[in-house]
This record gives sequence, structure tokens and C-alpha cells, in this order.
Amino acid sequence: MSYHLRLMKRWLVSLFVAALGVGEMCAQKGYGPWHIGMTKDQVTAVSNFGPYVSVPSTGGVETFNARWNGKKTNISFVFADNRLIEIQIWAYEGKNIEDASEAWLAVRAYLRSNFGEVETPVDSKLATASPNEAKQYFLARLGGPPLQEPIELQMAPLHMPDGLSVFCSFFRHPQHGYYVFLYFNEPNRT
Repeated sequence: MSYHLRLMKRWLVSLFVAALGVGEMCAQKGYGPWHIGMTKDQVTAVSNFGPYVSVPSTGGVETFNARWNGKKTNISFVFADNRLIEIQIWAYEGKNIEDASEAWLAVRAYLRSNFGEVETPVDSKLATASPNEAKQYFLARLGGPPLQEPIELQMAPLHMPDGLSVFCSFFRHPQHGYYVFLYFNEPNRT
């Protein structure tokens, strides 16, 4: 192998290793191209997922053209002192308990593959239940008549990554149905 070819190979390997490091850092500090600490201008500059619209209730922005689990989805961004402190992925919003449980399972799989084992404070069996067992749990305990009281179920990695709080909330709202959110927060802002 020629000297120039070896040099090129070394350069490509270094570039690949550096790119992996950057990707891991972003994955640990946020989701996709967005990371905790960005300014509002930096968030909205990620134009391939725009347009972004203002959210008056939080002072943040959101986009309906982001990607989650291979699908187009809404992602909201909350700021404090013009710094991103929360990323909220709308993994599911609707009235179908089976679709909501599928979204919860997708979030669980994402958390496991990116952060390790998870815990669910309300019922610890949900952290390790098979997909079928988890669906049965949701149908039996959370799929009741729509006019019942609101219910919330949370799930999070057993070990939080440094500099980030990550968790999932499953909500049943009496009038609107089911929501599954995945949050990436600045620590101590949950």
C-alpha cells in the first residue's frame, strides 16, 4: 500500500472515530440534532425539520415535521434564559389504547438501547414485561371508559446519563385520550 493511501486510510479512520464521538455526545445530551443548552435560534436553524411555530404557553417552539421511530411527529422545545432546557417528543396522541401501548413499548425499546435498563415506579413488572404482557397491562388497567380520572405512568432509565434527565410519561386524559411523551430535560428541571 502506498504512503498516500495509508495516510488517507488513517485520516478516514480518524474522521470516522471523531464523527462517532460527536454523535454519541448529541445522543447523550438531547435527541437527534437538538441538544440541551442550544439557543432558540440554533434549534430553529435545524431547517430540515421545520417550519417551527411558537408555543405561547411555554415561550418555546415546536415542529410537526420531526422524526421519531421512523415516523413524522411533533417535537416541542422549551427554553429558559434563551437556552434549551426540555425536548418533548410526542410519541403518541390519540384515542386508541393499543396504539398508545405500542408507542410506550417503542419508547421503552429506545430507552433500553440508548441508556440501559428502565424502571417504572407504578408497576415494576412493566420495565421487563414482554410486549404482549405490557399490552395486556395497558388494556386492563388504563384502557377503561374515557370519562374516568386522568392517569399517568412514568418510565426512566435506571441510570441517567451525565448532564441529562430522560423519561417517558404515559397519560390517559378523560376527554382527549392517550398521550405518550418522551422527555429530554436539563437535570433538576423535571
